[in-house]
Amino acid sequence: MQQLSEPLLQEVTDFIDFVMHKHQVKITDSQPDEPLVEKWSQWFEAVDSLEISPPEA
Repeated sequence: MQQLSEPLLQEVTDFIDFVMHKHQVKITDSQPDEPLVEKWSQWFEAVDSLEISPPEA
């Protein structure tokens, strides 16, 4: 890598960043953030228990 010109070195760096980002997305998709999932579940439960009154005419 030390022999690469600056533009080629930047291209390699960009590719490495892309591969790392792609891998992180796969990890996130396969292992969702449990606390976040729990928080959303709690929110949906709270919304489901709300009493809705019809608007006054």
